Amino acid sequence: MIERRIGIITTLFLLFVYTGTWQPAVAQSGIKVPTPTPFQETVVSPELEKEPPSCEEDFGEVVIFHGIELEKLAGELNKYGNCGYRIGNILKGHLGGEETVMQLTFYGFFEQDKAAKYEYAWFVARGPGEAQTLANKLAEKGFYLKKVQPFIEGACSERAQKIEKESNDSDDILSKFSKFGLGRKGAFFLFERKAGEAKKNEYRVLDAFTIRTRMRENKPKFDEFVAKGFRPVALWWLGFSSYHFVIMEKDEAIKPEGEYIFVSKQLGTDKKLTQLAKAGYTLALTGSDFAILNRVDHKPLEIEYESFPYYGNFKKQLPKFQARGIVDVIATTTFTSCDAIEGEWFFISPSKKSKNKSQTENLKFLSLYDFTDEYAKQKGWDLKRKTDLIEAHKKELQTGFNDKVYETLKEGYKIKTFGLIDGPTVMFERRKQ
Repeated sequence: MIERRIGIITTLFLLFVYTGTWQPAVAQSGIKVPTPTPFQETVVSPELEKEPPSCEEDFGEVVIFHGIELEKLAGELNKYGNCGYRIGNILKGHLGGEETVMQLTFYGFFEQDKAAKYEYAWFVARGPGEAQTLANKLAEKGFYLKKVQPFIEGACSERAQKIEKESNDSDDILSKFSKFGLGRKGAFFLFERKAGEAKKNEYRVLDAFTIRTRMRENKPKFDEFVAKGFRPVALWWLGFSSYHFVIMEKDEAIKPEGEYIFVSKQLGTDKKLTQLAKAGYTLALTGSDFAILNRVDHKPLEIEYESFPYYGNFKKQLPKFQARGIVDVIATTTFTSCDAIEGEWFFISPSKKSKNKSQTENLKFLSLYDFTDEYAKQKGWDLKRKTDLIEAHKKELQTGFNDKVYETLKEGYKIKTFGLIDGPTVMFERRKQ
């Protein structure tokens, strides 16, 4: 399940890119639609073992994991956490067709921290009240929030396709989905605890922008909790439009600073963020066509934002960013192949008027999308489409991609971020000497 060698994102990634799961299955007329699998309600990770698993092996500076099933996740994470490894990032796979939350699989990477040990716990929640209760139960035990991953069950099932086909009104679709238990939304929450640290945070899950309430209505309550010492630490996309919950955390060691604003703009979000940067606002959290910004002072920021949900667009613009420099890259949630996936990246770069332009040489990108073309040509494979890959090709491609990542890490780079832009794309940053 865990690759000790530094290779990355294998079978699961290939399933994303090279099978039909990227395209929703369309129900045909005359076909009897099967009864959907019952949806699992609240799911929580098993209790931690009193005696953590022994650690007798050094796995290197980075450990990559892929394809871990939900029910086995806590055991695998805690095995490595006890050996001094901390989660660098974790992403869920996508649910398609009739799949439910119990079919979720996860991939990501650990980074070695020889000075500490870590423990992990998770839960799946369907609503804000439930999530808040479970989060605070873990917080009482010293756990703090590490990651939130929204998901959508059954959005492209045959039954859902039939319901959507019979309706022309979007709100009506949502109500029908709710009635028939289709397109169910929820979120996976991962919590972390540093061994020996007596830390007790507090959490609230608030409406940011929902079908029931708009941003203007929700902002006063948000500000009220900021005044009480809570900070926004994660967004939970509700799978439709710009609707989100916001997860607030109160950590006595970290006080909120400045003011916050909500921004929702379905088209041109990056332009709006760039405009607000001139007024001193920085990006605190970003979701699907929704963001929370923070301003500590009014000093203009000479930065620009640009988003890329498609790899082709990103690839064309990369030389421009490498010439101007890249301040940061932030992954955000988008709707892809019937589920919520962390598959859109916001690039933050110096503005055209900035005096801080410098050629970016410390960043490198590796995409399985491009690697497939290069590798197939090298091997002489006759591929009209990437979906023409046979199983033997997929396994060989998987090994080749892993080796490429391993080579990059050996060249003095580290993984800065990774996500799905038309498939897996890894961003590396050169290690500081």
